Amino acid sequence: MKFKFFQYLYPHKKLLWLGIIIASGLTSLDGIASPYIIGTLTNVLMAKKFNKVPQILILYLVLFLIITISYWLWQLLWARARRAANLKMREDVFNHFLDSPSPERIEKVNNFVNVDVKQIEGSYVNSVVNLVYCIEQAVFSLIYVISINGIVSMAFLICGLLPSLVPRLTGKWVEKGSEEWNKSYEEYNLTLN
Repeated sequence: MKFKFFQYLYPHKKLLWLGIIIASGLTSLDGIASPYIIGTLTNVLMAKKFNKVPQILILYLVLFLIITISYWLWQLLWARARRAANLKMREDVFNHFLDSPSPERIEKVNNFVNVDVKQIEGSYVNSVVNLVYCIEQAVFSLIYVISINGIVSMAFLICGLLPSLVPRLTGKWVEKGSEEWNKSYEEYNLTLN
């Protein structure tokens, strides 16, 4: 259902979304570039190979420019995606209204155009763009960390996933306790009344 809505909003915008994916992918490298440069610079300084410092700083400058330019491009394309979604929804609701205009429907159309479109933009379009960015950042970071030391990175990954498992294991227990507490509170409240 949600993918069909996405296709409805962006019927001929494949190039726009390809640009968003590429720009957000380059932007997501910000979590890797800085640690890599800092680690390399630290290693060079510890080894007292000061002649390599200018090369590292130039590499940092190049990476910084690429990431900054791709961030600006990502923001621009994100704005175009929001605009395309807004225009598509508003145009369709307006055309639908023109098919059978009535004074009763004008308030609904006005409410949809001024309120609902913005809510859809915030809840759907922005979420999709952020999801693409987060997936790319997670994949690139995982590749980078695994390339450093696979065993240690897997240990950190497993430790990072443990907090998400605890609610699954204790969910029924918490739900049962909540139900018992609600009953107890309801009896207390009735007694007090």
